[in-house]
Amino acid sequence: MATPEQAKQFYDQGYLIIEDFLTSEEVAEIRAQTQKIVDEQHNPEDHPLTTFVGGNKQKTDDYFMTSGDKIRFFFETDAIDEQGNLTKPKMEALNKIGHGLHILDPVFKRITFSEKMKNIARNLGLKNPAVPQGMVILKVRKTNLKMCEMQGF
Repeated sequence: MATPEQAKQFYDQGYLIIEDFLTSEEVAEIRAQTQKIVDEQHNPEDHPLTTFVGGNKQKTDDYFMTSGDKIRFFFETDAIDEQGNLTKPKMEALNKIGHGLHILDPVFKRITFSEKMKNIARNLGLKNPAVPQGMVILKVRKTNLKMCEMQGF
């Protein structure tokens, strides 16, 4: 349930952080499903080792630009050497998995379209909410790691 203060923050700042929105069981399920997706779906024949660059440079990458309704894998820029090989274990090398998780994967779909998610949208006064993409951002815990802000719902 979004409070009036949270709704104001959402409309003023464009995002909302809700502590403990997902249960520990849901978080564990998402983590396990993420690992399963990587283990079962990523292979170099169907998914090239593509790095996530961000900004305007990414616009030229067809693998990225056509990923809205697919599950695709994007690696850190330092995770692939000049010969095209991973320089670290796959889960550490990945930057994100996107962008169609919310429509193609049953675990992500169930959580994305859960009643508690719908209640937040209603409480924020959203008239026709839509989920344009679903992704997992993978960041290995490192000291002094600076993460960029992202908006999402």
